[in-house]
Order: sequence, then C-alpha cells, then structure tokens
Amino acid sequence: MSARVGIIATVLVAAVVAGCAPQGSSAPVTPQGQTEQPDQVAAVDIVIREFAFEPQPLKVKAGTVRFKLMNRGAVEHDFAIPSLAGHNEHGKHLVRPGETKIIELDLKPGTYAAICTIPGHKEAGMVVTVEVGS
Repeated sequence: MSARVGIIATVLVAAVVAGCAPQGSSAPVTPQGQTEQPDQVAAVDIVIREFAFEPQPLKVKAGTVRFKLMNRGAVEHDFAIPSLAGHNEHGKHLVRPGETKIIELDLKPGTYAAICTIPGHKEAGMVVTVEVGS
C-alpha cells in the first residue's frame, strides 16, 4: 500500500511542478510533442480520444520517458505497451474523460506498439507506434 501512495505522491508532485513554471518560460520543444526536461527526462504529450492517440507516431530517445496522457474523449481509455514487462496492469494506466495522468517508462532503442487495452478499442484503431532512438 505504501508503494502505491508513493507513486500517487510522485505523480501529484510532477503535475504540480509541471503547472508551476513561470509564464513565458518553457522547456525546449522537440518534434512529435517531446520536450527535453532539465533532469534529462524526455516528456511526451499524448492526446487520447475515440479512437486514437495523437501524435502518430511517437518518437523519443532511449532512457526515461515521461508520458503525459490527456483524455479528451468521452469514455475511459488507457495507454499500455504490452511488450514491456510490468506495463500491463490496466488500472495503472486508465485515464478517465477529462483526466490527465503521467507515467514514466524506461525505454530501450527499438519500436514498440502502444495500445488501449479496453475491449474493442485496439480493434477500433487505438494503436500508436513508439519509435525509440538511441
């Protein structure tokens, strides 16, 4: 239970810190919505709606990547990379309508498929390629 509280606290702190930057200041932006953070964590904004992820494809550098998942749809969605061990727990990645959730993943170079695991959503087109460069 304490690990769960720690994860929730980390997500809340990241959300507060992200929203507290002075106006007119921002991290440098790179292609595909990726932002370089001062702590060397790449951040990627992903808009989720029926039945797509945007932008397409997602291009990031290897290492820790912070995905900011913004559900702009009318139903719940999630963002999962089934080929990554430990990234298949649906509840950790569920994003309700209007909600924003931040997850961090350590990615090695390669190509991954990210999907929405809610029944029928992948089949309706909720798939995005995540291209990880070195």
